[in-house]
Amino acid sequence: MAYLWSLPDATALADRLTTPTIVEPLLASLRPLDRAALERILAEGGQVAAVLLEREYGSIRPHSAFVNPRAYLNALHGVPSAVERLFVLGLIQLFHTDAGAIYAIPTELRPLLPTVAPLDRTPSFGVCPPPQHTQAADPLGFERDLVTIIALAYAEPLRLNNNGTLHRTSLARLAARLSVTAATSEARWPAVALLRTLARDLGLLHERGGHVAGGPQGAGVAGPVASRSFEQPAECLDGQLFR
Repeated sequence: MAYLWSLPDATALADRLTTPTIVEPLLASLRPLDRAALERILAEGGQVAAVLLEREYGSIRPHSAFVNPRAYLNALHGVPSAVERLFVLGLIQLFHTDAGAIYAIPTELRPLLPTVAPLDRTPSFGVCPPPQHTQAADPLGFERDLVTIIALAYAEPLRLNNNGTLHRTSLARLAARLSVTAATSEARWPAVALLRTLARDLGLLHERGGHVAGGPQGAGVAGPVASRSFEQPAECLDGQLFR
């Protein structure tokens, strides 16, 4: 860094950067994006994680990316990122800590920089209007539908599409059992996607060979659940699991 400033060593650079008559022109030369990056660091208390700052304001081109120092200096004539410009001007430094890389403003330089209000970390939440349509929850109905899809898969594996959703023939079987109008895809029947995924994640259904089938746990768990949900489970499920 001292070399870029045509100074003999880091001590001379530190002395130069703590001189108000030097710092003021540097601040005046900053682009709006450079100033925003500097103010972000100041708002964070003088240091910020490198990954956060670089996500918004770019990174520093590593010297190893150039064949020699002259190539690096020539590249500086291009448009640098805000982070790189602050680094080259000596306004920030890159440090490596146990928690990761950070960019920090030298302590001696802080009194010469503008005052920035600390970053407000108070959570804010928007207020959404109430939904136009509501539907009361039906826990027993949900449990009934869950047991129904498990029973169908246990009796005969349900066919899957290539994307892992239920095939329309399987949807037709489920709709017939539930006495509802069949949908042509899970996208048009979101509740089925929820039921299938829930049963699979609970280990009650298993996907293999392009089908959904009832696993070893299917009968053991579905039986008690159905008994709690239905007064006549054998009638509701044709006795597939309970005979």
